[in-house]
Amino acid sequence: ILYKIYNSINSGYQKKLNQESFNNFLKSKSSIFLLSEPLPVGYLMAIFSYKEIDIISLSIDTNYRRRGFGKKLLLKLKEEARKKKVIKIFLEVSIENIAALALYERCNYNCIGRRKKYYNNSNRKIDANIMCLNLTY
Repeated sequence: ILYKIYNSINSGYQKKLNQESFNNFLKSKSSIFLLSEPLPVGYLMAIFSYKEIDIISLSIDTNYRRRGFGKKLLLKLKEEARKKKVIKIFLEVSIENIAALALYERCNYNCIGRRKKYYNNSNRKIDANIMCLNLTY
């Protein structure tokens, strides 16, 4: 059922894992999968590795954007991070994804670098900002 929900979320551009890869991701002890609430219209996928979390995907259905689902998922991840005593959360985001950049900045993520030609979009190479949230206890 979880895979059907994950696969039904239309982000407009995100490549999806096949069911086997998705199930393998969920089985890993280092994997974090969060589904938006109260409506399952978005998800966050991340990897936990000794005091750090790397967000690998944050996706909200195109029909439900700008309604707070992304921010709630980031806050939920922050709660999980605190439980695991994580000190940094990292992510990469396209420099062209203005809405996502604004969301991360509102949630106190800081740009710490850039990956040149990180994304492929219709035969164009797009840079990504590397962003980090430092957690203090």
